[in-house]
Amino acid sequence: SRRRFRTAAGKLGWLPMFKQLSISTKLYGLFTAMTLIIATLAFISVFNSRSFMEREREIETASIGARNVERVNSLIYAVVMESRGIYMSPDAATAKRFGAGLLKFTDEIGTIVKEWQTLVGADDREQFDAFAKRIAQFQEFRRETGRRGVEINPAAAREYGDNDANREVRTALNKDMEALARIYAQTAARGHEMIEADMYR
Repeated sequence: SRRRFRTAAGKLGWLPMFKQLSISTKLYGLFTAMTLIIATLAFISVFNSRSFMEREREIETASIGARNVERVNSLIYAVVMESRGIYMSPDAATAKRFGAGLLKFTDEIGTIVKEWQTLVGADDREQFDAFAKRIAQFQEFRRETGRRGVEINPAAAREYGDNDANREVRTALNKDMEALARIYAQTAARGHEMIEADMYR
């Protein structure tokens, strides 16, 4: 088989030409080939490294989004509890303490949503925008509830805030957050799968 290879190579014409090359030329050609191989491997390594880093960023962003869902959900519950405190207060002076807590938690929601918005990408943009509009309505509504409880009386606050329209907003917010949580879970799972696939490629 080796004789056949040499015969075929001789017919092609490159083997005799290769033999005629000087040692330095052969070594230079070998060095060039090795350089090309190393450069190719380096390019693949850099590409895989960048791909890995991108997946890691996607997973981290999804994780932050999921935590934000939990944080906002907890703060909404806190705001609701403060609102109930206002409704149950015997007078405006008592309601003032609950009103302060309501404003504090409402402002914290705004801070989280503002920071959260900087991390929103293509996957969660549409759902987040709907959620952000609804959360702004929730904040405005609750601030007004607190104002009425303190500046007028608890009964006025309850009349304004304890109704079906308010409960519908909360129900819609819950659905928004559930949808966002699903998106982040899917994004994280997809990122882990792609990293694993790259490792065994």
